[in-house]
Amino acid sequence: MKYQSECPVKSYIRDFFTAVSNLFIFLPYFFSVSTLLKTVFLPWKNIKDTTESKAFSFEKAFSKIMFSMISRGIGAMMRLSLLLFYLIVMGMYLILLPIIFVFFIITLPFISLILKIKKQENEIKQELKQKFIKDHLTDEANYQNVEGWFEYIYDLHLKPNSWWKLSNLLSIPPLARDWASGFTPTLDSFSTDLTSTDYQLGIREHIIGRQQETALIESALSKSEEA
Repeated sequence: MKYQSECPVKSYIRDFFTAVSNLFIFLPYFFSVSTLLKTVFLPWKNIKDTTESKAFSFEKAFSKIMFSMISRGIGAMMRLSLLLFYLIVMGMYLILLPIIFVFFIITLPFISLILKIKKQENEIKQELKQKFIKDHLTDEANYQNVEGWFEYIYDLHLKPNSWWKLSNLLSIPPLARDWASGFTPTLDSFSTDLTSTDYQLGIREHIIGRQQETALIESALSKSEEA
């Protein structure tokens, strides 16, 4: 039984040129080129010194400036390194592209012969569908349910994956998208540091009737530190 479908050779040629063009879109996306260019000199992982002092201090100001420079320097070094690697990969792709085209043209007659002999995807699908329905259909009233079951399994596990399609390429997580985020110093003013001395003293003041237990705990901790 023959099924009407697109000529496999035409489909193969179309898929080849689709893959070649889509890679030009995928590579900048995968290496996050636009994001890296916008955030080259931002702090690494958004690490910033957000400590505030009541009085001005040259030592603290210098320390804060140096910390910022180090964080931004690490971020710039990592981002520029990845951008350089992207340029190398893109350059190699452009250099190899003529060789790929020549190889494609040389092998096209052989691939065309193989594709004409090989069963097409819809023929293979119909054979698998018939076998699946034969093995799982026990009542003709459930034919549509079994058919839908097969379509679900086929799309999930059996359908060939067209990696060169742009939707599949863009489903791959890109690199370095989180290099400009991570820590959230902006939220510091809306949160409380549970390890700060002020917070700990505040908790101690609200402990009612547990002064003796608190003293024992502090004594035990001080002894362990001295040991």
